[in-house]
Amino acid sequence: MKVTVRKSYYDRDGVIGEKYGIPHYLFRKGDIERITGDMNTPCCLEMAKAIRDNFIGFGEEDTTLNKVQAVCIYHCHPYPEGASWDEMGIKFCPFCGEEILLKEDLP
Repeated sequence: MKVTVRKSYYDRDGVIGEKYGIPHYLFRKGDIERITGDMNTPCCLEMAKAIRDNFIGFGEEDTTLNKVQAVCIYHCHPYPEGASWDEMGIKFCPFCGEEILLKEDLP
């Protein structure tokens, strides 16, 4: 299965404060803002179903600041206050064994 990876970068510095005249940065210009993956060509029918049902996906499930560059299996821990997600990166399809290839889409 081939996954096309797209990265977006911050175009400015994110200063969150200053102490003793030294700025503190949340992020710097050029840091990775978000990583997305295009998984439109699954390798098998079982993988297509797992992607459709959100058991397998690209990157982190519970955040908009995705920094994980891998295809992951998701596991949810529901709590009364909310939910917590765990991700486990995989390099091969758990159903048919085909290698998962990541290809970076350069702008």
